[in-house]
Amino acid sequence: MRPILLVLLLLAPLALAGHAAAQTTREYDAQGRSVGRNEQRGDTVREYDAQGRSVGRLATTIATLLRGKHKPTFTPHDDVGDFVVVVNAEKVRFQGNDKVNKKTYFKWTGFRGNMKRRSAAQMLDLAPATVLELA
Repeated sequence: MRPILLVLLLLAPLALAGHAAAQTTREYDAQGRSVGRNEQRGDTVREYDAQGRSVGRLATTIATLLRGKHKPTFTPHDDVGDFVVVVNAEKVRFQGNDKVNKKTYFKWTGFRGNMKRRSAAQMLDLAPATVLELA
C-alpha cells in the first residue's frame, strides 16, 4: 500500500500542472485580499484645467479618479486610482451669494486661543491647491 500512495503523491502535481484552475495569476496581501499587479493597473496621468470650473464639482471628479471608481477593476481596499494634475487652480470658481468671502477655512495650531481662520479669497491667493484638497 505504501508504494501506491507514494506514486499517487508524486503524480498529483504533474496532473494539476496543466490544469487551468491550478494556475493562478492573482497576488494576495497579508490579510488574504487580492492585490492588482502594477502592469495590470494601467495608471494614467489626467490633467484638468480648473479655470472657470466649480470647486465642488471639480473636487468630486478628482476624488473619483484618485480612488479609481471609474475603472472596472475597482476594489475599495486597493490603490487603483489614476494620477491627477490640476492647472489654473487659482482660477477656480465659487458659486453662490458672495461665497468667496463667506466661505471660511479653519486651522488650529494646537495652542489655546490660536484658531486661525481665512476666507476662500485669501486661501486662493496663498495656496490655491489647498482649496481643492479641502473641498
